[in-house]
Amino acid sequence: MEKKKNELDRKQQAAITVVILVTACVLSKFGIIDLIEKGYSLLSYGFMILYLLPILTIGLYKVLKKEPILKADMATTILEEKGI
Repeated sequence: MEKKKNELDRKQQAAITVVILVTACVLSKFGIIDLIEKGYSLLSYGFMILYLLPILTIGLYKVLKKEPILKADMATTILEEKGI
């Protein structure tokens, strides 16, 4: 007995073993590869929504709405001052 904790008796060990085996059998019906595939597919769609959607909406809006750094009036004034 470690740290004054009671050990499981044989009936408790058997019950835990049966629960784990039944759970494993039920999960094996779905197939672990299919479960992983579906999980990663959902995860990748979630990341696309989380990252791409804001970039394609807000980011695109900000890029298209951005005013040019130099307006045509300012550009000609600067070029005239430099003698070009």
